[in-house]
Amino acid sequence: MLKDVPTIAESGYKGFEATDWKALLAPAGTPADLVKRLNAEVEKALKQPETIAKLNAEGSEALGGSPQRFADFLKTEHARWGALVKESGAQVD
Repeated sequence: MLKDVPTIAESGYKGFEATDWKALLAPAGTPADLVKRLNAEVEKALKQPETIAKLNAEGSEALGGSPQRFADFLKTEHARWGALVKESGAQVD
């Protein structure tokens, strides 16, 4: 979106990767059939041209996927960013 702004890698920070993401979450213990139905409806919405256009306009990309795929992604993100927070010494006030 910002063609004249160098990427982080172009600025000298090799190996840096960060993305933002959005998700629909349900409370633990939500019945599996309801999770499956919600996921199917979200998948449909993410394929709608209007949804794609709105996400693209803000620089986002609709990926979608299964609840298990997202759970795996969250585990990876937690491990990655948790380690960085610990290493930084950052604390909640």
